[in-house]
Amino acid sequence: LHPADPGLYAVWNGLIADLARAPLLTTANLDDRRRPDAWALRVARLDEDAAVDVVASAVVPVAEALLWGEAVARGALNFSAPWYAHLADAALLQLGDLFFPGTRLSQNFPHNAPVWRAALHARVGAFDPARDPYADWALWVAARRAGAVFHLLPEPTELYLVAPASYQRRG
Repeated sequence: LHPADPGLYAVWNGLIADLARAPLLTTANLDDRRRPDAWALRVARLDEDAAVDVVASAVVPVAEALLWGEAVARGALNFSAPWYAHLADAALLQLGDLFFPGTRLSQNFPHNAPVWRAALHARVGAFDPARDPYADWALWVAARRAGAVFHLLPEPTELYLVAPASYQRRG
């Protein structure tokens, strides 16, 4: 065990550098839930097109941590307003599309549970722990600037728990 917490992004970088051997990578937060076929859909899209570097889906925000099947059974999902569905073709995403129109506010696409090619890190580097808590966002911006191709699965496959006490929403 580490004598001190190195931080999320330093842990991710260590895992990628020291343990990852697969050509595809992802992050999976314990409070986010996904449709049973979510990973398979992302991998299939990357397998279909070698030019695509990152795949994510539209996301349904939820206030309670339920499994996908539980949320569907309870009618707890608002499929009428998923996050990022308005990005009609993320494969053509421009750097400016990563921000809400007319603002400097980030849309933080690809948000939770993207799958990306491990080779992307050779082009854009690792997550920058100095940018905590938004080092993943900074990596996606760098990737887009380097010409990475993003693809959006328009049908939501992810649930994102919007928790008021989460790391990003504290003070």
